[in-house]
Order: sequence, then C-alpha cells, then structure tokens
Amino acid sequence: MLLERPDREAGALLLEARTTTRRIARTFALACRMLPREIRDDVYLLYLVFRTLDDLVDEHRPEAEDAIRAVEAWCADGAVATREAALLADLATRHPLPRAAVHDFCLGMRSDLTAAPILTEDELERYCYRAAGTVGVVMAALLGTTSPAADGHAAALGKAMQRTNILRDIALPSAAACPSAAGDVVPSSAAMTTPTVPAAR
Repeated sequence: MLLERPDREAGALLLEARTTTRRIARTFALACRMLPREIRDDVYLLYLVFRTLDDLVDEHRPEAEDAIRAVEAWCADGAVATREAALLADLATRHPLPRAAVHDFCLGMRSDLTAAPILTEDELERYCYRAAGTVGVVMAALLGTTSPAADGHAAALGKAMQRTNILRDIALPSAAACPSAAGDVVPSSAAMTTPTVPAAR
C-alpha cells in the first residue's frame, strides 16, 4: 500500500496525482483547494485511479483489461496487484470507500472496452451511473458525507455531467474529433448514433 512505500516514492506518486488533476481537470482542481490538505491530497489520489483506468480504455491500451481486472479483484477480496489497487487499498484505510461503486465503475469501463451499443434510455442511464455516477458516490464517501441522501445526490450530479459530455459530443461536427469511441448511442428509436461516450472529466 501507499503507506508502505518509501517516502520518496510516495511523494512522487502524490506529485503525479496533483499534477494530473491540475492538468486535466483544472476547474475541479481549483475546487479541491478549498478542502483540508489531508482530504485534498486523497482526492487527488482517487482522481488518479479513475483517470488512469479511463485513459487506458480510451487509448485502447493492451493493459487496460488487466488494470480493470485488478481493481475488480480489490473490490472482491482486497487483493492488491497494481498501482491503482494499491492506491484504493491505502485510501480505504482512511475512508469508507464503497467497493460496490468502484466495481460498478469498472463495469462502465468494460462497456467502453467492448464498445457496447446503448439502445435505450434505461441503458443510457445505467451507463451514465457506471461511468460517472459511481465517481460521485465514491467521492462523497471520501469527503465524509453522513446524510442518507448524499449518495443519491452525488450519483445524480455525476450522471448529469456524463450526459452533458454525451450531448457535447453529439454536437461535434465530425466523428473524427472523437477517435476513442466508447460505443454508439441510439436515443429511443431514432436512427442516429453519437461518436463517443467518454467518462466524466
């Protein structure tokens, strides 16, 4: 786990997490500055986990399948075989991470891997929850929410952001602008598709 790593290696990992968040999610990184330092750094580390898995899938990297499987194994029995699983295990020593939500996120990544078509509103809702609603649920746990309604609100926010991404991509003038297509979306019975369904940024 992260706490068992040499200080230099742990420091480098945290620096990577901070840099990645600030480079890719600039607005999110600004909001994170309002958090207490110990929570803020854990948010950066959690972001690095989700960002790494999403990038491996989007870039069609050959190691994507193994990376997802390793996180699924951590969800199932706490096994630690990759950096991402180790980060989650370390974070779980300080926060009650909901493993079911992390596992559902992996299911969303698997949908992207197989370019599974989304043909109905129910399928779209399920995909949006897995790809982004889950991130909201895990983040809520890390932030220490206690309200019974918090998970529902966090999931709804994530799903709304995912739908916004999808609508943005529908508006793109060419599918060439989205080379990492995750799958076709067919709203209701309309004979149309969108170029990509990315994970929430």
